Amino acid sequence: MKMQTSTILQAPMNECYERFPKYIEQINRALTSHLDNIETPATQLVEAMRYSVLSGGKRIRPLLVLLTGEMLGVESSTLLRSACAIEFIHCYSLIHDDLPAMDDDDLRRGLPTCHIKFDEATAILAGDALQTEAFEMLAQETHINGEQRLKMISSLTRAIGCSGMAGGQMLDLIAAGKQLSQSDLEQIHKLKTSHLLGVSIEFASIAANCENKEKIALMNFAQCIGLGFQIKDDLLDVESTSEQLGKPQGSDAALAKPTFATIMSVADAKKCLDQIHQQAISHIKNFSNNERLLQLTQYLLTRNF
Repeated sequence: MKMQTSTILQAPMNECYERFPKYIEQINRALTSHLDNIETPATQLVEAMRYSVLSGGKRIRPLLVLLTGEMLGVESSTLLRSACAIEFIHCYSLIHDDLPAMDDDDLRRGLPTCHIKFDEATAILAGDALQTEAFEMLAQETHINGEQRLKMISSLTRAIGCSGMAGGQMLDLIAAGKQLSQSDLEQIHKLKTSHLLGVSIEFASIAANCENKEKIALMNFAQCIGLGFQIKDDLLDVESTSEQLGKPQGSDAALAKPTFATIMSVADAKKCLDQIHQQAISHIKNFSNNERLLQLTQYLLTRNF
């Protein structure tokens, strides 16, 4: 049976929404519509999926899809389902990251994590189901041709498997309590975080049939965004509060995880972040209609939570 109409749960308003309300509202409507139209007798499973997806969130990855597409002249309607697929993948990863066997967090986006709200088994299944829903959305996308769909699916599978997000999470887990070099830490977060952010940008380039020179510039931009985003996250874990973050402050330190704020001084991490910010800007400065994507870049690398 279909679930009742979903609503966006009350979670703390974030600055990203205030900067990009039109896009985030469009994304939220599409996410809600898809979740409302899942037909299954497993109602608790879908409720857990809805809870995890619709409990706020910055929608950074789908925003990257839509704003990169806008810069490249691709209509948002062409990319909206693809953008939502990436958000489903991101939400699945958060559900699993929060589990007791992983980071063991009780709070996400200012609300109880999925396994606290429901139970561990339901949380595992909700994450699994969101992952499969993402690939179904891509497989059934009709706004792009078959070759483009196949490229997107292939790109996403690489980004979240052993050579991407899953591999990065494994390296992150075994790094706890160890001394890592900066290059080792960068490798972990390239796999764990940067690849999925990169796919968000790649999806738009696939839909736009970009030339090779444009693809290279966009992928260099994506690498900067991915690394800078993680450095900023590490700094926020040191400098922000749990209320601002919507999750436990200092959780990395509690798990003895090496971060960019611990392997170098906070001052050096901030200097590195500033350099990466400038590099990111340089990679897309020659694209026309890049204002919105530059605004998102500014937000991602200078945000307060």
